[in-house]
Amino acid sequence: MVEAEHKIGESFPVQFTWRLPDGDFIRAIFNAEVLDYVPAADKYVANLTKLVAGRQEDPEGEMRPTEAVNHEYWQMVHDLVGNTV
Repeated sequence: MVEAEHKIGESFPVQFTWRLPDGDFIRAIFNAEVLDYVPAADKYVANLTKLVAGRQEDPEGEMRPTEAVNHEYWQMVHDLVGNTV
């Protein structure tokens, strides 16, 4: 039987990466607070409490300058804070 590394109430960083329609990537790191653990699935139920860091990269992996990022998609990233995953 697998034993969870994190207990309910603890927090840990999680990273998500999305490929945008134009080929760019958004990478974002969130702080996630454990709400529950499902042993049968070996999965956490967590709340994304804070956007810790992020960047947008072109298809070759080069970081885009702030003035060149897609603000519409970044708003969607920011809107994930407070959601349960």
